[in-house]
Amino acid sequence: MTTAEAASPVSPCPPAFAGFWRRFAAFLLDGLLLGLVANVLGYALFDTMVRIGPWGRALGFLIALAYFAPLESRLGGGQTPGKRLLKIHVVDATGAPLALARSTTRFAIFGVPYFLSGAALPAWVVGFAGGVPLALLSYGAFTALGTLLVFNRATHQSLHDLLTRSFIVRADPAFAPGVPARRLGRGHVAVTAAILVLAGALPLAAPRLLRVPLGADLRVLCERVAAQPEVRSATVFESTSTRYGVAGDGRLRALLVQAAIDSSLVDGDALATRLAGIALASWPGAARADRIVVVLSYGFDLGLASSWDSREFSYAPDQWRDRVAAGLGG
Repeated sequence: MTTAEAASPVSPCPPAFAGFWRRFAAFLLDGLLLGLVANVLGYALFDTMVRIGPWGRALGFLIALAYFAPLESRLGGGQTPGKRLLKIHVVDATGAPLALARSTTRFAIFGVPYFLSGAALPAWVVGFAGGVPLALLSYGAFTALGTLLVFNRATHQSLHDLLTRSFIVRADPAFAPGVPARRLGRGHVAVTAAILVLAGALPLAAPRLLRVPLGADLRVLCERVAAQPEVRSATVFESTSTRYGVAGDGRLRALLVQAAIDSSLVDGDALATRLAGIALASWPGAARADRIVVVLSYGFDLGLASSWDSREFSYAPDQWRDRVAAGLGG
């Protein structure tokens, strides 16, 4: 070895970006820990969680925010327990942990779509601005998050990483602390934009594609069902399926009324009859349905953990009319 070679500096290795499976495993471990906490909280305060109703997922979001934001910032060294076990951490472009505000923003970009997906929201939230903002957040952003995480193999940055200029790298001192600047490929940009556009168009296209009437009459019915004193939240929709080997056009039209109730002591048979009666009186399409199905559910959903007990009542419109006329609806 010459003197010049001995004196030349040794170039540090580039940072090792955490891949999909390592990030997924860390998230799964953190999710199991948070799920355990949420289950204990849910069962210890069951009645309180039930009364929170559809806002339970907002509580779940706050619990997850209080967990991820500090730990993934400089306060926790950029590591949750799951990331610590998988030996990865969250850093900025200089290799330093994020400030708390930046870490909070990063989790919010991920957490809002995550907790909105599958949430039973009030009708006014679902129908706001035609449902486009909700679709962009719950379907568009959530799909973009997963797509980038899997296919952005250069840095494995997802949407929340890119928007906050953060990275998840291997926690190994052998790798350089700094992260070289890399731009998201045009293909990824195009796919992400297409996902958001399609999600925004979904509420406008769904009535034609799925043959589900999302008009004002059905929303009025949903609001009247939700206004009942025993009901915390409600969803109403009509579906059409095809039956083969039967007379007629083979189509089965069903009106589904789903109601989350505030007490397990509610007379389910009487409430279901009353809700079916409201449907028959409020929406002309109910009389044309082959079946009116009322599902009553009692429980909670925090997004991190949930527990439900459900009962289903299904009759033809004429049978529901007979039950209403007999006074079974209370």
